[in-house]
Amino acid sequence: MLSRKVGSNLKTLSILLMVITTMTTAAFAGVNEDIVEAAKSGDLIKIKGLIDGGANVNSRNSSGGTPLMEASGSGSIEVVKLLLSKKVDVNARNDHGYTALIDASMTSHKQVVELLLAKGAKINIRENHYGNTALMFASIQGHRDVVELLLAKGANINDKNNSNETALILACKMYPQDDVVELLLAKGANVNDKDNDGYTSLMWACLNHHLRVVRLLVSKGADINARDNNNMGGVTALMLSSSGGHQENNDIVELLLAKGANVNDKSYLGVTALMMASGTQRKDIVLLLLAKGANVNDRSDLGSTALMWAAVNGRKDIVELLLAKGANVNARDYSDETALMQASRKGYEDVAGVLCQHGAH
Repeated sequence: MLSRKVGSNLKTLSILLMVITTMTTAAFAGVNEDIVEAAKSGDLIKIKGLIDGGANVNSRNSSGGTPLMEASGSGSIEVVKLLLSKKVDVNARNDHGYTALIDASMTSHKQVVELLLAKGAKINIRENHYGNTALMFASIQGHRDVVELLLAKGANINDKNNSNETALILACKMYPQDDVVELLLAKGANVNDKDNDGYTSLMWACLNHHLRVVRLLVSKGADINARDNNNMGGVTALMLSSSGGHQENNDIVELLLAKGANVNDKSYLGVTALMMASGTQRKDIVLLLLAKGANVNDRSDLGSTALMWAAVNGRKDIVELLLAKGANVNARDYSDETALMQASRKGYEDVAGVLCQHGAH
């Protein structure tokens, strides 16, 4: 009887201890989540109170973010200083592999970056998804002062992410950042590095029709006739610029040609810059290419010509120009189609009319 009573009491005590432990854990979890949120909002007074009450300065939220990460990303300098004065893990990473330094660099908080580096933040850590470093994020966002600081503190300027992209490639790819590109080049960035698709910084700048950046890259020895990888078509910077519909593309094409771009280079499918330009609304680019010796009757691997590209895209003015420059009006591709057939199939009656006037049949 006594043993049963003792056993019952022990069971009750065990349950009470479990309840107390659960409640205590939940209470501390709440406190720990509070400190992360307070850091995010920069509430210095609340954070001090929470720390005095026993909150863990290395607490994490649901995505693994710590108070230091949140404060660094929002630029809360005083909160960052307070946390760094405690036993905080300056190189902690959230679920995506981001650190406080990456967060501060991405959001252009230079003073926070300085504080973190002074406390031992590792400068070349990569996040998990793309493998980007703090320098890469600062370059993407165009934060020149942060880029300059990171480089001065030992960031690897030619480090590559999972796609083989460097800080320079990213600065040219994510809408070119003139001043950042200029700084990276001045500090020794490799101007001819290629990403996984074989695209160089120059190719990305051409795709973004950014003349100033193209000039910077060319002045630093960018390979004007470099090609992308086979799986992307083997195109050059000139081809990419010729296919663009922006006004800046005209100036870029003119610059590339003046610097030695091969006007008759072909992609791996035999496509030329003239063919690409003929399929756009940029008659001025077609004129530039022809003036530099573009072969008006060159054929792609499928037998198509610049005239066919213009006809199938309904570019009447370019069709007229190409015909005036000696384009073969009755050339057939390897599907046995002529420019007239292609224009007619697409319903471009005005283009078909011009072709017929020039002897198409």
